[in-house]
Amino acid sequence: MNQYFGKTTKGNIIFVTCKKTDKNTGVLFTYGINLASPNLRIKTYRATNIVFVEDPKEIKTKLRSKEFYNLMGDNKYHSAKISQEYFQKITEIIEAISTVPFHKAVIEVIKNASTNDLSLLATLIKMTRIPGDYQKIKECWQKRTEEMACEDFGIIKSLRIQEKYCAKK
Repeated sequence: MNQYFGKTTKGNIIFVTCKKTDKNTGVLFTYGINLASPNLRIKTYRATNIVFVEDPKEIKTKLRSKEFYNLMGDNKYHSAKISQEYFQKITEIIEAISTVPFHKAVIEVIKNASTNDLSLLATLIKMTRIPGDYQKIKECWQKRTEEMACEDFGIIKSLRIQEKYCAKK
């Protein structure tokens, strides 16, 4: 099962580790780690009370600093090693889901790029198959090269060619 983040009815964010159906009652339960708990212990929740959380910003607001969590000493739920493993996995997943695709990130980078940065980005853009947002990238690129009074490094032409032949259909 893929691990993900969910929100309880009380507004707590949990890192869902698995789901299981109780053999006797047929009730589906979710097992997860409440990010508000300093011991990072796995608790049981009724699956119907858990809503999937996609927004990394919402998840990040619930994750506390490393010092908050009991990562160094054993606690009554599990060892320090397990706590550290949970914390590392949770932070890795948050980092991974916080990233954006290249074609979205490059737009933000272009907005503040120096002439040297634009030259380097031009090389990178020409070597990268960009899956979308061609028009936004072109508009942002034209605006920034005009602001910096520099050449366009062949990017507009390159993006037109990519858009014609590589765009997702």
